Amino acid sequence: LTKQQHVFFMKQRVSLVEEGLARYSLEEIEKRTGVPLPLQPGDSVFDFSDRTLEFLGCSFENVLGAVNQIGNLSVKSMNIMNCTGVLKLLNLRVENLLFPRFTSDNHYLRVLQLDRIKLHGVLKIYAHGSRIDIENSSFTIALPPSGIINLAQNNYLELDDNDGLSLGLNYDNINFYNSSFEKDASENKLTPFDLKLEAKNIKMVNNSFGYIMQLRGFASESLNIKWNKFPKFIDFFQLRFPEFECYIPFAQFEQSNFVRLDIRDLGVYEVAGDSAGEYNDENLVDNLTSFYKRLYDNYRSRADLTSSNHIYVRLKELEIAHLKMKPDKDLEDRMRLRLNQLMGFYTDHATSPGKAIIISFYIVLLFGVFYFFFPSEWDKTGKKQLVEDFKIFINKNEHGYVKPFFKMTKGFLLSFLNAVTLSMNAFITLGFGSIPTTGLARYVCVFQGVLGWFLLSLFTVALLNQVLL
Repeated sequence: LTKQQHVFFMKQRVSLVEEGLARYSLEEIEKRTGVPLPLQPGDSVFDFSDRTLEFLGCSFENVLGAVNQIGNLSVKSMNIMNCTGVLKLLNLRVENLLFPRFTSDNHYLRVLQLDRIKLHGVLKIYAHGSRIDIENSSFTIALPPSGIINLAQNNYLELDDNDGLSLGLNYDNINFYNSSFEKDASENKLTPFDLKLEAKNIKMVNNSFGYIMQLRGFASESLNIKWNKFPKFIDFFQLRFPEFECYIPFAQFEQSNFVRLDIRDLGVYEVAGDSAGEYNDENLVDNLTSFYKRLYDNYRSRADLTSSNHIYVRLKELEIAHLKMKPDKDLEDRMRLRLNQLMGFYTDHATSPGKAIIISFYIVLLFGVFYFFFPSEWDKTGKKQLVEDFKIFINKNEHGYVKPFFKMTKGFLLSFLNAVTLSMNAFITLGFGSIPTTGLARYVCVFQGVLGWFLLSLFTVALLNQVLL
């Protein structure tokens, strides 16, 4: 690399056990070899940022159990195609990292590890084997200005679809840890990130995906996706969950919307489900409903009540959006819509009995204020007497202010307490015999009794839903 712009290895057996790099500092390596190395001041990598490194049909041999390691380099592009063996990329700075898809038998790299990679360009990995680890890395995706990556043998032309990040991994174990996958701020031509993962076990922990993405494939034995940050729009429709070992807490999706992506060539893609008008599409709603139901069943089976509540609310909000957009709503549809909206307001769709209690308290208090201005058989202190007590308090007289104040306050409190008691009695429908008030308040009391019966029924449903797993 110190002598050539492109370094190309074809069908070679390669052993890259870089013990020297771990043992000595870069300055000492330069001194021992007697060769000036391309270094930036204070840097920790060899600076070949204008050069390309390629391996075609090579075998990275596993010598005495040691892992072949390419690292501590800054290169423009690295292309690894149809290679085999055990390989680790460590502390690598690169514009384009390519394990391209050209044959049906791409890259049997039994173990592939990417650790502390800093990339600003294109990332494509198509490989299969036993285990792949991507960790502690930062990938900022951007297309080259020309749409072409210059390689030693042939220009890499697979960028015509503007697919800057795509993974096609078929491994027994796929692990993503502490890594970020972002879009360059100035890039406006990218298609969504496409991750196709096929494995026995998939683990994605503490990663950040900063651009619309599609995650598809399957995990046949275990799927563990937790503590990640996902973008606003994600497509999980084509991801198949294992039957038992499936852990995907919902908290990481609170800021995300599940959509259906149709990714096409030449940078054209469609997003279905990102606007309210699209919820009239029966097929889209059915797909979303099915996906939410899969997540909901998984959360309930794990007794993850918090996650199951969140996804159930999403499911009911989808039903509301669909009913709103339905063009030919009949009376039953309108009743379903209003009932769903009421359930959402009062109990968060039967997931929050505590919210129902709080709202009920305010309802009782509000009606109590209304009843305060009407006579009641329970109110021994008449409203006229309260008015007289108030006049005595505000007018200076021989009694002073203290005694009239306490007398007035006592009367007002007792009257308000009786009004709230009447409201509580009406709301919980204990029954009166005869309604102990007159005028408009009598009819309002009947209405409150019906309202209380209905809302408390909803509260009971919400409470049972949270108690019974």
